[in-house]
Amino acid sequence: MAIVKTFNVDEATAWVEGKKQDLIKLDTVTENAFNEISENKGIEIAKFIKNISPDNMYILCKSKISEVGELINSNGALYLDFESALPYYEKNGILTGNDPETTEFNDIMNFLYMGRKEKIKEISNESNQYVILNFMF
Repeated sequence: MAIVKTFNVDEATAWVEGKKQDLIKLDTVTENAFNEISENKGIEIAKFIKNISPDNMYILCKSKISEVGELINSNGALYLDFESALPYYEKNGILTGNDPETTEFNDIMNFLYMGRKEKIKEISNESNQYVILNFMF
């Protein structure tokens, strides 16, 4: 997703195609994730999530590139810099779970955003559904 946002859909697609054989080997729901979901939400929920998830990371990456690329093309960039990404991270980026990978990811992201404040921008297109105003005094 970083390649799509930084460059474009074509660059991201080229990267995914270059890593295709490795991505095909990766499940979208790891065994650890399946076990954690099963333990916390029940085996039926875990099976349901596994069944509705793409078969591998190659398929998932291609789908996400297309989805995010369409959003960016139709609505403009979701954010322009690290500080303006803060609201999106706070809303959608914090992972749940207690496994070491999740904890490490959240710790790294918390460190990256430590002390950062969302930038106040002049809004020229108020109809953009991704606009968030957050005034800090």
